[in-house]
Amino acid sequence: MRSSEFRGSREAHAGPVRAGRRLFRRLLVLLAIAVAPGPALAQEAFEFDVSVLHATPTGSVDRAAGRFHRLLGKRVRYEGLRVVTSKSLRVATNDIGSVKLPDGVRFGFRPIDPEGPGVLVAIDMGQTQGDFRLPAGKPLVLGGSAWKGGQLVVVLELR
Repeated sequence: MRSSEFRGSREAHAGPVRAGRRLFRRLLVLLAIAVAPGPALAQEAFEFDVSVLHATPTGSVDRAAGRFHRLLGKRVRYEGLRVVTSKSLRVATNDIGSVKLPDGVRFGFRPIDPEGPGVLVAIDMGQTQGDFRLPAGKPLVLGGSAWKGGQLVVVLELR
């Protein structure tokens, strides 16, 4: 066998091998593109006010609780009402905002859907859990547990 014949058969065999390698490289590139994370979606952030109130069967309505008294007066039975704590939180979509209540329970909320009027918020407060649509300016009032001869009330507002 002459060297030119040997080279010819080797080149004839190398063509399909090179084509296979090129195809394999292209498939790897396509796979890398398909698996690569896309551009991060911008997360919208929301401003929330969380107020924790203490409603009692006796006492009076504190000056700081006057606004909430107008909101709750016909919904919740109480004589005394005071603001225990109030916080403003900036929370992005799918992040969790939380406030520790005076009874040790953690009130957590997570904006999950910014589409529509207001924002859809997932709530977790002890045994109270659910998703609520929260329009701006329309507070969500949640009854909390018994505490110091009265009841805690949590008010969540989207600014």
